[in-house]
Amino acid sequence: MKLIYATITAFIVMFVIDFLWFGLMFKDYLSGQMPGSENGSIAFHALCDLCFVLLMAFIYPMGYKGGSAMMEGAKFGLLMGLVTQVP
Repeated sequence: MKLIYATITAFIVMFVIDFLWFGLMFKDYLSGQMPGSENGSIAFHALCDLCFVLLMAFIYPMGYKGGSAMMEGAKFGLLMGLVTQVP
């Protein structure tokens, strides 16, 4: 049950942040750089976000070593960010 709550909460937070970042701040840039981005599929993006947060909610307990949840989350998030972005 915790996995479902974590997934739903993270999905809402991530989707709102994505909207603010891509939908408001970089709307003009994206429409100029990516043809067809103004007609992008929000449902597909939401599905991708949902899959991503489900994976993160599933993996996080495997990397949690005890201690402050905020510090463990920050360390794990940094490492996962490096794993996904460096390659």
